[in-house]
Amino acid sequence: VKGAILFFFLAIAVASSVAVAIGFDMGLQLTDLTPDNSYAREYFNAQEAYWEVSVAGSSPFVSLIIRDIDISTLENQVALGKMGKDWLSNEYMDASIDLISWHSWFTRWAVCHRNQSLGLGAAWPAAMAPVMAAYLPSFPPDMPGINGTLMQEFKDMLPEGDFAEVACTGGEEYGVECGQFYTGSNFADAVKKFLEFDTFSRFAGDLKFKGHKIDMFRVSGHHISMPKTSIQLQALNEAEEWYEGLLGPLKSKVVTSSQIYPIYDQYRIIVPETLTTFGMAIMAIIVIATFVLIHPLQVVIIALILVDIFLVLTASINMWGLELNSVSSICLIMAMGLVVDYSVHIMHNFAIQDSTRSRNERVVNCLAEIGPAVGQGALSTFIAIMPLALSRSNTFRVFFKMFFGIVIVGFSHGLVLAPVLLSLIGPSLPQKGQGAVEVRRAAAE
Repeated sequence: VKGAILFFFLAIAVASSVAVAIGFDMGLQLTDLTPDNSYAREYFNAQEAYWEVSVAGSSPFVSLIIRDIDISTLENQVALGKMGKDWLSNEYMDASIDLISWHSWFTRWAVCHRNQSLGLGAAWPAAMAPVMAAYLPSFPPDMPGINGTLMQEFKDMLPEGDFAEVACTGGEEYGVECGQFYTGSNFADAVKKFLEFDTFSRFAGDLKFKGHKIDMFRVSGHHISMPKTSIQLQALNEAEEWYEGLLGPLKSKVVTSSQIYPIYDQYRIIVPETLTTFGMAIMAIIVIATFVLIHPLQVVIIALILVDIFLVLTASINMWGLELNSVSSICLIMAMGLVVDYSVHIMHNFAIQDSTRSRNERVVNCLAEIGPAVGQGALSTFIAIMPLALSRSNTFRVFFKMFFGIVIVGFSHGLVLAPVLLSLIGPSLPQKGQGAVEVRRAAAE
């Protein structure tokens, strides 16, 4: 029987090791934080079922934040335009969606005002016609010549500044990488004028001013749809490598940012952080067990049992159809503090048994004395987590599934595997006086 039990636990350990080595899914679906009957859950489930788009992977919005740079200069404005074009060429950026760039629209706006103030109606870029028509509705799209009064109004709208020109070699968008650029000391004031128009007020949140200077600003774009965790992690790595490799005047001035990046970053650190925390938990348990248990061999057995339990519980993530994320990782680490109880009680009671008796007799006495208490502890824990199985929130059901495994695996290792190991290699400890039962009886008298 002992051989069969050892073979069973060894087979489970090997199978769990293989499952962990093959790998498991990582991810944290935001819909799992909502109740089952939530409208948001129904909506996003339909999105994923019919369009294969997940909440965390549905063309996430991402921004480039630029700081500590004088954007009023020609060199920096041209560099900004080229950087935006280069950014969209990244594998995981969606080039079919235009950048949300205040600078692009401001440059067009400033050039249009300058040309109109000079009566050069024909010089309007085609892209600006519908935009200008939005706040000058009397103008038709072809923007015919205007009278002197309106020319003066255009001059008043745009603070006096310089215009520099960069020759276009073909294919570039007017006013972004090439063409005319508004420069000079009044640049920030001109941008403030630009933001006063309702059409462009949407860019107000993209700039931070400090006096008459622009202290920080951003341009934004979209990632491609990324339903898989592995792709999301690759997109995050690509974004970091891209901005760290920037050269020229924008070097070390740019970072990429997205509200979804902390979730992506979790996938990169969850495995090493879980293993590190587990290692620290094992070390803490070994240190404490060294003072509680009497023989070093018992400490080694406890450590091996905990490692096996961790492997089995980690493999159970796939069995339950779960993903490794912050919730399941927390359960794995908490498990160490719970399952150690079952095994340590058995080990300690075995150690204080009469060493003159055989190992089998000491194991029988040990189970008779402490076994019922350990079983009651496991049963009470199981009863306590039962309500979680009926929860309408998937997060709480994950806790139930993980703790169900913790109770079953911890109990079986503590009351089945540990006694078998003790009956085979349990240390015999020399005692000065009576056995454990006699010591307690003497103390009672």
